[in-house]
Amino acid sequence: MKSSKALAFFAIVIIMIANTGCQKDDPTSTQVNISQLPPPPFPPPAPPSSRANTAPQAFAGGDQLVFFPTNFCILKGNAYDVENNVRSILWSKVSGPSSFHIEHPDSVFTKLSDLAIGVYQFELTVTDSLGMFGKDTIKVTVNQMSTNTHEVILENRFWIFPWYNSIEIENFYNLIPPEVVFKIYIRRDTSADWVEVFPTTDNIPDNKYDYFIETRPDGAGMYNYRSLYIFYYGSDVSDTPDVKIVY
Repeated sequence: MKSSKALAFFAIVIIMIANTGCQKDDPTSTQVNISQLPPPPFPPPAPPSSRANTAPQAFAGGDQLVFFPTNFCILKGNAYDVENNVRSILWSKVSGPSSFHIEHPDSVFTKLSDLAIGVYQFELTVTDSLGMFGKDTIKVTVNQMSTNTHEVILENRFWIFPWYNSIEIENFYNLIPPEVVFKIYIRRDTSADWVEVFPTTDNIPDNKYDYFIETRPDGAGMYNYRSLYIFYYGSDVSDTPDVKIVY
């Protein structure tokens, strides 16, 4: 009895092994051969920068007053661009008399000459490499002294030395009426003559001249902040000059 049961058990095991060996792949199986897949696509391009190009900024400087027969001044502009890609600078006349000459119209710092009596408006345009631009304007007024003039004399002024030797006239525009044409003169202790002080025509003095203020019209300068400064590029500053304002 026991032997017949054992034979039956072994027969069942043999049949199961035979069926396992003969099993075929199911064509509906979800298994995929990785070697047969197409290659992955190229990665997408990086997104563009979130910061767009910005237009440059132009600064033409403060309005200027020229006292005829002086017929020149200096245009002192500035340009700024966030991306630092300024391509061109251009000064141009917007309005005013026909007589004028811009020495370097493609530079923020340039001399303006051949001016006639009247009111000019000049425009500074700054353009970047992508064509965006910024503009600013400046007014240049050329006027003539009245024949009925007034004088203010400031005696015994002291030299100061912030950058160059200079004389400071504090609160200058409290000494004269507003919007008038004026001229500045200086008299050194070693001379009885008054010498006119003209606006400077450059930032850097020509060092071959020692005494600019009396020998060259463009050797002394006036910078109108709250005070007016008369600059002297020589070395003899031991005296106490007098200053005369004529308006």
